[in-house]
Amino acid sequence: MFTVAHDWSKETTGVPPEVSFSIHVPAVTQTMCAVISFTVIWFAVPVRPVTPPPHIQATTETPRGTLIGRVHNVTVEQPMPGITVRLRRWRLGTEYPPLATEANTEGYFRFEGLDTDVHSLYRAEADHHNVTFHSGFVSFEPGSTHVSVVLNVYETTDVPEDVHIKRFHFIILARERGVLSILELYQFGNKGNRAFIGTPSVEGHRETVRMALPAGARDLTLQTGTLGIDFITRPNELVATAPVLPGEETFDVAFVYLVPYGAPSLVLDRRLYYDTVAINGLLMDVGIKMRSNLLRFAGEREAQGQSFLQFIGEDLRAGQLLSITLDHLDEIRIVNAPGETAPDDAEMNAELPQPIGHSLILWAILSLGVLIFGLIIVYPSLRARTYVPASPSRKEIEKERDRLLLMLARLDEAYQNGQLSEAIYRRVRAQRKAELARLWERSRLS
Repeated sequence: MFTVAHDWSKETTGVPPEVSFSIHVPAVTQTMCAVISFTVIWFAVPVRPVTPPPHIQATTETPRGTLIGRVHNVTVEQPMPGITVRLRRWRLGTEYPPLATEANTEGYFRFEGLDTDVHSLYRAEADHHNVTFHSGFVSFEPGSTHVSVVLNVYETTDVPEDVHIKRFHFIILARERGVLSILELYQFGNKGNRAFIGTPSVEGHRETVRMALPAGARDLTLQTGTLGIDFITRPNELVATAPVLPGEETFDVAFVYLVPYGAPSLVLDRRLYYDTVAINGLLMDVGIKMRSNLLRFAGEREAQGQSFLQFIGEDLRAGQLLSITLDHLDEIRIVNAPGETAPDDAEMNAELPQPIGHSLILWAILSLGVLIFGLIIVYPSLRARTYVPASPSRKEIEKERDRLLLMLARLDEAYQNGQLSEAIYRRVRAQRKAELARLWERSRLS
């Protein structure tokens, strides 16, 4: 039997190819002869190109896709011809250089030759009046090579008359003596048809919506965004820099802070800067009494064996003082010793991204029905006496993924514009990338 080995690497180099022949003698005669092999080298004999066998042909690449969209000015109800559109691209959390094109006379744009695998994400962007507007994140459905987006832009205003708070939530936790942990979540809306962009600050940031903090608040930790980029701290207030787009609940912010105390009573008053449709507050039931001029008691709620007192209010006006006073702080009952976690906390922490550094706060949010991914609290109230948190859905995971990608994009832009030192940029970016990596793994397993 003959075996032929052809050296394909020299087929296109101009060097005569080598072919090795091996003659194999049946096993019964192997004791009398060895395997004979020799090499024949062709020097001047013309060689006809040989096509490699099918089994070594190159594999077929993933089909390339096309993304189409339209830039629409919602304020004036007109397309945006000639506007430059950028297509930002991510794959497995890594951003690649953006593509760019111009919208045609009817505002339509098109990008071709895109990766269509399930790990690739895209977002279209355009600048109008020095504000960057963007579409939602999109990806190609399995087997599809076309996807479309809508890129809405708006005229702008620096007057906040149409901005309001759709919902304001807070949770007050007492896990150790001498300090309270408070989580707050704001959901802003814009009743107008122009994006509210605020006014420039002395530092060069545009300041949009403001949220008052009670006296003594410290160690503020954001659930979304980055201090110094997306938000700025002022004495007794937190200020956002992002525009508030028209619509209901178009801008959310959640954060945690600590308030130390050394007396039996504590005042947590703050001013409401905008008309507020609804307030929903929860106080851990450990013996503390709460008084408020604008909120009323709405009953007890329970989660993971812990009772909470609920307080609600509706239709509050901008400029009103929301008075909150806590009494009997010297009589609180500590449920768990400091550092002890609630049931199932370790399992939750292993599975979920944790922008909040306080594990006890994270447990409370999850237990009380706050969807970490979408920053949405079950509303208008919790189920009476019992609630079992559900596993996050794929849609919630995707929303959290989009949030992290947006944060990374804002972080890169701030660094490129010289708003961050390299040390801070590298540290924060590494944290966000780690969160995103955990989320990609969670998405893969879901």
